[in-house]
Amino acid sequence: MAVCAGLYAGGVRRAVLNLKFRRWQRAAIPLAELLWRALRQSERAGWLEVDALVPVPIHPLRRALRGFNQAELIARRLSLLSGVPLCTDALRRRLYRRPQVGLHQAQRVQNVQNAFEIARPDRIRGRALWLLDDVFTTGSTLDACAHALKQAGARLVVALAIARDLSEEGLSL
Repeated sequence: MAVCAGLYAGGVRRAVLNLKFRRWQRAAIPLAELLWRALRQSERAGWLEVDALVPVPIHPLRRALRGFNQAELIARRLSLLSGVPLCTDALRRRLYRRPQVGLHQAQRVQNVQNAFEIARPDRIRGRALWLLDDVFTTGSTLDACAHALKQAGARLVVALAIARDLSEEGLSL
């Protein structure tokens, strides 16, 4: 299951790019608000009944270079809006790999294979979770994280993304 607030185009795309690459951390606020509106308008009200919000982690080296994790910034604001507790210590990225940008679907799947691990299984087991990333392209990153969370005993994982990127060849709604 996945919920995306909109398409990766126009102002949403500019805001995500400014957040990630220009370090405009304040862009996380309207992006989280956009996602919160989409969640509240979703057809599946059960998606709102979760125990924790888990941002997709970035590798510690990338975090040191960038200074922050963009998914975590958005998740912090979404946590405030929704009242869903933020859980940043349960899932971690253990392998440093190249960014997903520019990779085709098969390359993306391989690039994130075994890249994530559970650091705190006690925070996952039996819980319903929101798993948040900034952009959903092929779903490879979210799928790899969800797989790790489910293996650790998560009862439900709902993938969330600010935007759905349809620019990759062969992707469609």
